[in-house]
Amino acid sequence: MMKHALLLVSLAALTAATPAAAQSAFDGNWKADVANAQFPDKPFVTTLINGQYTCDSCDKPYTVPADGAFHAVKDQPYVDEVAVQVVDPHTITFRSRKGGKETYVETDTVGPDGKSLTYKSTDSSAPNGQPVNETGEQVLVTPGPAGSHPVSGGWRMSKVANITDAALMMTINADASKMTAKWGDGETFSAAWGGPAVPIQGDLAGTTTAVEKVGDHGFRRTNTRNGKVVGVQTYMLSPDGKTLAVTAENKLQGTTTHYNFVRQ
Repeated sequence: MMKHALLLVSLAALTAATPAAAQSAFDGNWKADVANAQFPDKPFVTTLINGQYTCDSCDKPYTVPADGAFHAVKDQPYVDEVAVQVVDPHTITFRSRKGGKETYVETDTVGPDGKSLTYKSTDSSAPNGQPVNETGEQVLVTPGPAGSHPVSGGWRMSKVANITDAALMMTINADASKMTAKWGDGETFSAAWGGPAVPIQGDLAGTTTAVEKVGDHGFRRTNTRNGKVVGVQTYMLSPDGKTLAVTAENKLQGTTTHYNFVRQ
């Protein structure tokens, strides 16, 4: 139904007040702690009824036949074709393509009570070519319309059970003028503190990012796409230097996620 927020939030670093050649306190490897994440209350809404699937909460809502075939969709940054297949009365599969390449597949199954959903997904869009597998759970917030498939309605993320480690990792190198970050999936960028936005290399949607310091122990990243701010992430270092507390704002969805990165 959607790519989950924790896979798509990126990490950057704040340099300490040391010479440019010195190692900053933020350099090294960090791993996102998904077990203790605080997910948004706002649900993600989809509807499957009368053979038609609608992504109500996508950046630009769209509707396609749920016939298992790929159909073109417009104005979706990471997707230009989707295929939705009804597997049984409680299960659907969702697949997507970008530039003719299949990049994502997800299976959603609603529990017997109709109020819980488990998902299994594989994201193969990483620039290093390594797939990212994820499983998790969602809870129903608002039911779908009468007569719709049980996957319809507003669902809120409740748990990420398992995820490929590479999707959670970030390596940081920073100095007094700039910082460089590389994700475990191969995406990377290098940006000057307080400078202009730069491309995130490997991002399928052409997202750019700019970095700025926040006080003595924090930093902020602002992501833009086609000149529009799409996300803001603020990172604050703990006194012991072992964790980064993250507040990740999705400006398109109007949601906020809280979680930590842990130094490895």
